Amino acid sequence: MKKTLSLIIPLFFLFVGCEDEQQKDCVGVEGGIAQVDSCGVCVGGTTDVIACVQDCADSWGGNNICGCTDYTASNYNPEATYDDSSCLFHFSLIDLNPNSSTSEQTIGPADFLGDVCIVFFGHES
Repeated sequence: MKKTLSLIIPLFFLFVGCEDEQQKDCVGVEGGIAQVDSCGVCVGGTTDVIACVQDCADSWGGNNICGCTDYTASNYNPEATYDDSSCLFHFSLIDLNPNSSTSEQTIGPADFLGDVCIVFFGHES
């Protein structure tokens, strides 16, 4: 009985003294809250690292500058590295009707609320 008891008591303390291990975060802290972000970097928790964000071109951790990259546009941005389709173009409309007294007029996108439709009228003899 003494031998059996001496075997059971150490086994009892072995199992009672062990706690369930908590899962470790990406830093190795048990039960920690650090996690790998979309850029593959361990952030949060005890890391003092801030998660990366998407730039204007939807690149995680990117540093694109969005804007108009067409140098002929009125809102050309020489610092833009990603064209975001925001280019605005001013253009001239010329009245080619020989019977009209209007002259050339410069207009731009702000003058239109919808699509531009160009209509050509035939010349009457």
